[in-house]
Amino acid sequence: MAFWPIWAWYAVRMQDGSDEPWGLLGLATLVFFLASEGRRQEGSLLYPTLFTLAYALGLPFLPPLLSAGLAVTAMAATVSRVRFGMGLHPGVWGLALLSLPLLSSLQFYLGYPLRVATGEGAALMVRWAGFPVECVGTVLSWAGRTVAVDAPCSGVRMLWGALYLTFSLACFCDWKPRRMLAGAVFAVAAVLLGNVFRSASLFFLEVGVLRFPAWVHQGTGLVVFAAVAAAIVWFGSRR
Repeated sequence: MAFWPIWAWYAVRMQDGSDEPWGLLGLATLVFFLASEGRRQEGSLLYPTLFTLAYALGLPFLPPLLSAGLAVTAMAATVSRVRFGMGLHPGVWGLALLSLPLLSSLQFYLGYPLRVATGEGAALMVRWAGFPVECVGTVLSWAGRTVAVDAPCSGVRMLWGALYLTFSLACFCDWKPRRMLAGAVFAVAAVLLGNVFRSASLFFLEVGVLRFPAWVHQGTGLVVFAAVAAAIVWFGSRR
């Protein structure tokens, strides 16, 4: 009941078309872990209480997204205590944050910097293949032809998916915070490298160096994400 303003905002945000409902997957995964069999311990509810208090104090002043972040952190602390017997499990916390409608905000704040970084990396990779490509902002230029690294190519969706997989593995395998941090860093690095490779590959398709059917454009993204996901699972399975 304490979080009803956030749930009302969440429902409206999910239906207003400003974001994609990917957060529901994170929320469903949290519910799954709470309902699944595992060690259940009773203990101090200090962390849930503190985060709930911070949420209540900040609600009149903070933007809805930040208030929602405190609310889901309080929920994550409760799930962590009940399901994992610890104050705040890093994987649970990560899934809780991903349950928020974040994609449009991530695209707004991270989209352009990621596009610039992807463009520079792709240009470097294409130069290694022998093509004197120049990158200006988010546009690759070669022989009078230009290819833009647009918003869908920023890698924000791939980053969300990679972090979701990492946090889910952290819960399944009960990673400690240090392992969780290493996994998250590896996931981000894998996404950046994979997105650079995808953009470089699509450059050759767009300028006509390689001629394939139109569906190869979408298929390239799926293949790259599958490779990134496989790398994350491999990293997570290492002892």
